[in-house]
Amino acid sequence: MTVATLAPPIEDKKSFEQFIPYSELDRLLLLLEHGRQGVWIFCLYNTVAVREAVTEVLREQLEALPVYEFSLSEDQPNPLAYLEQLPEDARADPCVIVFHGVESAMGQGFDRYLETYREQFMALPHSLVFWVRQGAWQRLIRHAPNFYARNAGIFDFRVHIPEHLQTRSITASAPLEWKDAQDMERLEQLYTNLLAEYERDREPAKDMMADLLGKLGFIHYFKGDVIEAIDHCRKALTIAREIGDRWAENAYLGNLGNAYYSLGRVQQAIEYYRQALEISREIGDHSREANVLKALGDLALRQARLDDAQKHYQRALHIYASIGERVGQADLLKVLGDLAVKKADS
Repeated sequence: MTVATLAPPIEDKKSFEQFIPYSELDRLLLLLEHGRQGVWIFCLYNTVAVREAVTEVLREQLEALPVYEFSLSEDQPNPLAYLEQLPEDARADPCVIVFHGVESAMGQGFDRYLETYREQFMALPHSLVFWVRQGAWQRLIRHAPNFYARNAGIFDFRVHIPEHLQTRSITASAPLEWKDAQDMERLEQLYTNLLAEYERDREPAKDMMADLLGKLGFIHYFKGDVIEAIDHCRKALTIAREIGDRWAENAYLGNLGNAYYSLGRVQQAIEYYRQALEISREIGDHSREANVLKALGDLALRQARLDDAQKHYQRALHIYASIGERVGQADLLKVLGDLAVKKADS
């Protein structure tokens, strides 16, 4: 019997690129691609979604330069401390490092760190991009004048987005993947700080908040913190229902079923799976429908309900075949073979 695992969060591809000031973006890309090492750049912004859209474009366009992202916080306002979290093989190589959360760190001496350690920043092989709002930018000019004077460029990404689009956004960061435990911890901190930033907004982008909660739930599940994963998934599910995102609702229901299944709480798992199955059929998400049917088969097998397990597996197999999902077909053919042997022996 396979062990249930949380499905990775849905990557929302709704884009804010139409609002990006492309003249500024072109200048920024040119500087990062051809500028000298050990530079720092300030990007003014007033909308989180556009900031994230620009960062995503940097990841896509700067093919030769890895892009890393960190969120400063009150607990750790020193940018140099975050650089120690880079993968070991990346610390000596050119790359682009994006910082946001400057406003949170400002009251804890962020500007003093910049001013005091500016020579160390200059010695780095990296290009540093600081996203700042108007107030933090003005404070940096006053309180870190020597650091600020050596900036390689100031880019203005302040825009106006129509009110009816305020809650639309792209994914909060790169797709959820990590190289090692240290990188996973970095992502957890990043997503936690991003979530706090959205929660402080007067009109928070709720789809982004749900996505971040889902990512954090996935990380906690991977770490074995299943109860914490469930808490994050429940919050994400509530938001998905509030904004009427049926695809996201479906994903979080399935993930909650998987989480309860891993805890051995079968009836709760079945309830979430059944809700996910109903929505999968409503919206035509055939892949998830098959996945949920297979999970229900696993639960039936766990309870020794062999006939029910066989029915669920056969329905899932039919769907996998209809959508050309060969891996799912191969897995279920083996499971059904094992089940046939088990029924013959019983």
